Amino acid sequence: MMNKVIESYKNLFLSILKVSFTILFCILLSLAVVWPLWLFATKLPHIYTITVSSCAVIITLFFLFRQIKKSSPKAVIFTLLNIFMIIAGIWFCIHFILIGQRLFSLFVLVFMFFLTGILRFIFK
Repeated sequence: MMNKVIESYKNLFLSILKVSFTILFCILLSLAVVWPLWLFATKLPHIYTITVSSCAVIITLFFLFRQIKKSSPKAVIFTLLNIFMIIAGIWFCIHFILIGQRLFSLFVLVFMFFLTGILRFIFK
């Protein structure tokens, strides 16, 4: 009976210890990743922006080319048109918001969804 109680307390203590070490590991890992990025972003913001943007473009192109290898030409054209529409729609939305034409931004957003639906219907 006493052995079961001791075993239960041992398991409870080990579980609490595992959770504590997991939380500590997550905190230390996030500090190890985030702190240098924050320092880089505050000391050299232009280089940081170029670096992060380049990484995002490289990763996007990698997945795009990998998808192109697997797909048919029709699916590739559809994907490229969708990507172009999304980028153009986001750019025009931001552009109209920055020049103070929020209503046009809303129209562009609605038109982008409408055009995406038409493209999905055409390439179905």
